[in-house]
Amino acid sequence: DQNQNQLRYQINHHMNLAQALAVKYIHEVGGLAGPALGYAPVYARTCKPEDQLAALNANDLRNFYYLDVYFKGYYTDAAFNYLKQHQLAPEIFDDDETLFSQNISDFLAVNYYDSQCAHACPEGADHAWSGYNLTGKKGDMSGFETHPGFYQMCPNPELRTTDWDWAIDPIGLEIVYRDLYTRYRIPFMITENGLGARDELTSDGKVHDDYRIAYLREHIAATQRAMGLGVQVLGYMPWSALDLLSTSNGYNKRYGLIYVDRTDDDPKTCQRIKKDSFNWYKKVIASNGTDLS
Repeated sequence: DQNQNQLRYQINHHMNLAQALAVKYIHEVGGLAGPALGYAPVYARTCKPEDQLAALNANDLRNFYYLDVYFKGYYTDAAFNYLKQHQLAPEIFDDDETLFSQNISDFLAVNYYDSQCAHACPEGADHAWSGYNLTGKKGDMSGFETHPGFYQMCPNPELRTTDWDWAIDPIGLEIVYRDLYTRYRIPFMITENGLGARDELTSDGKVHDDYRIAYLREHIAATQRAMGLGVQVLGYMPWSALDLLSTSNGYNKRYGLIYVDRTDDDPKTCQRIKKDSFNWYKKVIASNGTDLS
C-alpha cells in the first residue's frame, strides 16, 4: 500500500526531529550526543557499471539518507528525490532542516553484523521490502528489497553466511569505519557486533563456540586496522553478554557470551553457563585488545 510505504519515511522523519531536539538539549548542558543504528555497507554484485550505480543508489537510500541528517543536517539529495518521484518522501516543514543543521550529532554508535549486496533493477519490477529468514536454514530468505529503476538487493556470492543468511564480513566493518570517517570525520563506538548461532550445551555442561570467537576476533582486528589509519573509535561492545530472546527466532538463535539453559517452550531453570567465548573475551578485555589469540 502506497500510504503505508510513505508512512515508513514519515515516521523516520519524526524520529529525526526528536533526535535533533535531544541533541539540542544535551548540548545545552555540555554533553555529547549521537545516534545508534544498524549499518551495513552495500557492495555491487558485479563490476558492471549498472550494478555499481545500483550499489551507489542503495547506499544513498539505505545508509546516507539516515546519516546525512545527523552529521550534515539535510537529507541525501539523490535518495530524497527518488522518494519524491515515487510519492514516498516525508512531508517536511520549513523549519525542520534548520533544526537538523543547528543540532549536528557528535559521534556515531554502530550496530554492525553484516554487509549487503545490490544489482541493477529494471523500471518495471515490483517494489518489495527486505525479507527474513525465520527458520535458520541457509537459503530460506523470504525476499529481497527492490526499488524499481534504482536497485535490488541480493546475496553476495563471495561471502559465507550464518544459518540465517547474514553475511560474515569483518572487512565490511573496516570499510564502514574508513568510509564514514572520510565522509563525516566523527568518532565511532560499536554498540552491537556478534554472531547469532545454534549453540550446543555438551554433556559436561560446556559450550564450545569457537565460531563466535573467530567472528569477534576478526571484527576486533578490523577495528584495530582502521584505528591504525587514523579512525577514532571510542569503544567496542559485543552483542551480547547473555543469550536473550530474538524477536524473530526466539532462543533458537543465540548471541551471548553466557549460555542461558532454556528453550522457547521450556524455561527450565535458566541456568547461566559461561561459554568458551566468555573466557576468551575476558582475556581480550584484560589485555586491552592486544591479545586476540
